[in-house]
Amino acid sequence: MAATPARPTSTPSPTSAPAPNAALVNAFTGRDLPAAADVDTQLRLIHDHLIPALT
Repeated sequence: MAATPARPTSTPSPTSAPAPNAALVNAFTGRDLPAAADVDTQLRLIHDHLIPALT
């Protein structure tokens, strides 16, 4: 079985180009949120902070 590649540890900078989720936030809420976290970052935050708090 092949090893899973490591995820990048850096998070997007607020001054970088808008995250792909920024368009989704705008579509659903009508609000501009250019620093919206991408899916990988959201899942990493859930894994690192929410799951340990629930166990």
